[in-house]
Amino acid sequence: MSQHHRIAPYTTGTAPGRWWLLGHAPRIMKDPLAFLTSLSAHADLVRISIGPWHGLVVCHPDLVHRVLMDDRTFDKDGPVYEQSKRTLGEGLVTCPHQAHRRQRRLLQPAFRRDRLPAYAATMTGHIDTMTRAWTDGQTIDAFSCMHANSARVATATLFAAGPDEAAIAEMVRCIDIIVKAGFWNMFAPLSRQRAPWNRRCARAQATLNATIDGIIGDYRRRGRRHEDMLTLLLEARDEDGDGSDEDGTDGLAPAEIHDQVMSFLMAGIDTTGSTMAWACHLLAGNPGIQQRVRAEVHTVLGGRAAEWHDLPRLELTGRVISEALRLYPPGWLFTRNVTQDSRLGDTVLPRGTTVIFSPYQMHRQGGLFPDPERFDPDRWLTTPAGRLPRGAYIPFSAGARQCIGNDFGLTEATLTLATVIDRWHLHPLPGSPVRPVPGLALRPTPIPLRLHRTSRDSSTDADGPAGT
Repeated sequence: MSQHHRIAPYTTGTAPGRWWLLGHAPRIMKDPLAFLTSLSAHADLVRISIGPWHGLVVCHPDLVHRVLMDDRTFDKDGPVYEQSKRTLGEGLVTCPHQAHRRQRRLLQPAFRRDRLPAYAATMTGHIDTMTRAWTDGQTIDAFSCMHANSARVATATLFAAGPDEAAIAEMVRCIDIIVKAGFWNMFAPLSRQRAPWNRRCARAQATLNATIDGIIGDYRRRGRRHEDMLTLLLEARDEDGDGSDEDGTDGLAPAEIHDQVMSFLMAGIDTTGSTMAWACHLLAGNPGIQQRVRAEVHTVLGGRAAEWHDLPRLELTGRVISEALRLYPPGWLFTRNVTQDSRLGDTVLPRGTTVIFSPYQMHRQGGLFPDPERFDPDRWLTTPAGRLPRGAYIPFSAGARQCIGNDFGLTEATLTLATVIDRWHLHPLPGSPVRPVPGLALRPTPIPLRLHRTSRDSSTDADGPAGT
């Protein structure tokens, strides 16, 4: 991995456009993504404020890497995690440093690489069903389709004896409400209990909690073993620990199991669904690249749905996913709390300082990614992720808190995109602009796409039927 050496001192400044009393809240609420991407032009560490609250945005990859590598000093906390904990509890995604190592040990068996082929087989079955159900000339919303299919995959791998289609749809509806409300709750604490979206969010949270507790309770009552993640969570034992968790055993306590299931559902459904939708959108808007991907997958798949053993040969397809994650990382904003007086770059940070970093902002810096707004999967041929400065490309975070399910998500996204492009031409609809919407994850607005069968299935040329 390359090193990025800094000779000049790191700079610290304050973001422009600060309002009296309100701080930078008007700019953040108007367009948080534009605000974030503007900050690296001002300093390596940029102070922002929202009313009386202050934070420090990290804009240099060296410093982001330092934050990610030292999770004891830069612990998970701040507005993002306060909101996330209301939704996810204190599972692996949100738990503090002192609980993380034990939780990671207990959950690691569910994400061992030797389990991925079985998970991939489940993915392939659902992807095959989804793409075969589409019809020639149909218009789909790519986000809704990918979100729903990710929900089927997530619930099937979590719960082999789990919820039916109606229950899955209700879970997706609840997650949708929670994610949409997440960003505004992070930075709009006033009227948190009275706002209509918070009442809806609270009802959705209660429904989702009850559904998950019902499934876990049913597993415990039946006592039957299934080949799924929930069984692994129920059976998990910490052989290296001292058994001193909250229920006196060396396994996961009931509340911990609930929180892990909630975390896996939110990550497995929302982040993966968003990534696949963005990849479809990007290919629909770049027909030349779409056709190159189709040539690759036609050669590899031969008309069947993509499978685990195909992944090494889906090189361009994988680069499209990497580029979609660069442009639209689902985890777009993170906060950390400084647990002891420390130093970041040349700036002294008192204990209690909130540090903020944004993969969306890092991934769009021209000094790190030439022509950063351009969709260019081939940039990963000339500059693979391992040759970038550490901290520059962080769609799954890094260090001890790197996403435990990153291989799972990349596998699902690659298999899905390969199968979709092998079978269908994707055409954007004129007059239907797509934009990112910040929430707990970075989602797209609806992505309407017109579908036409590829030439393997009907007499179409490389750009779809004549006249389209």
